[in-house]
Amino acid sequence: MHAAGGPDAFFEQYAIVVTSDHSQAGVEERIRLDRAFVDFDVATPSPSRSVGAEVALSPAQRSAMIYALGEEDDRDKVVGRAVETAGEIPGVDLVIYRQNGEARVVSARGELRFAPGGEVEDLRGERWSLEGEFAALAAEVQDGRFESSSYPDALSRIWSALECPTAGDVLLSAAPGYEFVDWGGADHVGGGSHGSLHATDSLGALLWCGTGPGSRSEREQWSLRDVATIVRGHFGASD
Repeated sequence: MHAAGGPDAFFEQYAIVVTSDHSQAGVEERIRLDRAFVDFDVATPSPSRSVGAEVALSPAQRSAMIYALGEEDDRDKVVGRAVETAGEIPGVDLVIYRQNGEARVVSARGELRFAPGGEVEDLRGERWSLEGEFAALAAEVQDGRFESSSYPDALSRIWSALECPTAGDVLLSAAPGYEFVDWGGADHVGGGSHGSLHATDSLGALLWCGTGPGSRSEREQWSLRDVATIVRGHFGASD
């Protein structure tokens, strides 16, 4: 901006969008999936030692995925065992999987099932059908509106993750303060990490000037997904 003659001169020629992809959560404790799944035949980074494995474990900082391997007829049983095992691991906050066309979220606070379409609306205007304990996502539904300050945009993010063709069969989100140790034995204990569904490492910054809406109040809840709309709108391209 200084090289352009200062902020006023800069914004006569340019628009700007500033964003972060996530925030950071402090890490105090480790989660060792390999030890928790000792009763499973777990695939290793070595292909030759993974023939006939039941599951593959994919830890990724404050999130993790479990892939059920083997024959299709056996996978439902493996997923069920994996869900039960993961739910007993200290530090695992949410266990997420899909069954009978619904997303299922299991936590110590209860279980919630949901799918797109229905009478309940989230803060971004998407509609859902829900059944079970809203407390699973520390949420409330008032006047047909789903809200959770602890897990921002939770329903859409969960459904999108489960719909991803390369996603695992079971998704795990760590509780604040915990991180999954990776296959190399690395972690960030004493530092910070990210990747969970929790607000501690999900929220980020979004600023704009010279483009975009005239006020943040035009959306009740913003997302990184809105950056593309701002950019396309600036250049006159439709969604």
